[in-house]
Amino acid sequence: MQLLDEVAVIVGGSSGMGAATARRLSAEGATVVVADIDEAGAKSVAHSIQEDSPERKAFSHYVDVSCPESVSQLRQFVADQVGPVEILVNTFGIAEFVPMLELTWQTWQRDISVNLSGFFLTCHAFGSQMVQSGRGKIVNFGSSASLSGVPGMVHYTASKHGVLGLTRALAVEWAKHNVRVNCICPGATTTTMMLNATTEAWRKQRKRRIPTGQMSTPESQAEVVLFLVSSASQNLTGAAIPTDGGSQAMTAATSTEALWD
Repeated sequence: MQLLDEVAVIVGGSSGMGAATARRLSAEGATVVVADIDEAGAKSVAHSIQEDSPERKAFSHYVDVSCPESVSQLRQFVADQVGPVEILVNTFGIAEFVPMLELTWQTWQRDISVNLSGFFLTCHAFGSQMVQSGRGKIVNFGSSASLSGVPGMVHYTASKHGVLGLTRALAVEWAKHNVRVNCICPGATTTTMMLNATTEAWRKQRKRRIPTGQMSTPESQAEVVLFLVSSASQNLTGAAIPTDGGSQAMTAATSTEALWD
């Protein structure tokens, strides 16, 4: 029970890596608040946590991270109904393939509003309380696109690079307040959304480009979050951790056939 009596807010927790993170932190004793624009999904995750272990405390709340007023309402709910927050995990994001010359200003603004400004709003809302209390841990979900360029996803890549920059700047600025801020950069992960959007042939080919030969699971990503918010990483801040089976370590010249044939 590494997180006993700590309050963790998981934004984007209604499914996938967010839901896995909420369940994992709860299993370690944290009181979790599952926040998402998918209000029904957030309620379902919180309910399933309490149903599995009635002694655990789990709450849910609607939030639109692109709306400052909605994020403020989430902060007020947590302050009034749950208590001071020690842990913030931002797992949300939107993504779609659009070539640069087909990218509209509206699509660019929408992606930046959610994928970057949303991280600013949640970190600002809950980070202010952490700074005041002199303790806190924030984990932002970036992407492999935080570390490299993704063709056909200029808007997504720019936003995820921004998340990493935000993480590092806050880590340095808030270190003196005992607030640690780190970034996870997942590669291909077997979320329901990814499985529904891809074919078996695509997934087989994708695995051949991963040195370990395996995609990550939402549960494996949640284990990294647990490490980052536990005392095991007490002097780790400003880190960008690629949870991608070694893909970032592999140069473009590396032959996948040499790895797996």
